[in-house]
Amino acid sequence: MDFVLGLVPGYDLGQALGNPDAGPGDYFWGILGIIPGGKGAKVGFEGIFDAVRHLLKPGSSPGIFTFHGGQEGLESLFLEVGQHGRLIDHPTYKGLFVNLGQGANIGFRQSRRYGPTMDVNIPGINDIKRIHIPK
Repeated sequence: MDFVLGLVPGYDLGQALGNPDAGPGDYFWGILGIIPGGKGAKVGFEGIFDAVRHLLKPGSSPGIFTFHGGQEGLESLFLEVGQHGRLIDHPTYKGLFVNLGQGANIGFRQSRRYGPTMDVNIPGINDIKRIHIPK
């Protein structure tokens, strides 16, 4: 499940966070260049979620978080993790569902109560189950 990050030479998450004009797209590109200078560190899914933990605030229950990087940032997080899996038709899931293999999956759906929501079921990331945009 490991893959190489650091695809954007010279641009990392620290630079995105230090830029007062940075937007969700900058955070996404910063995640790709997570190691300063985009050195290409090998990091698993845990590394991606660790890189955005500062944008997560505890939500209404354990395992539920709000994402303070905007809808575009949450969509980018879903796409970054999801590209390593297979989009499947899950008959009971009302949204996009990606099987990541080895018992891991993520989903992206529209919640009536919370809006855009990412569901997370990845072994090793036991504390995060659901992420949504703050209201």
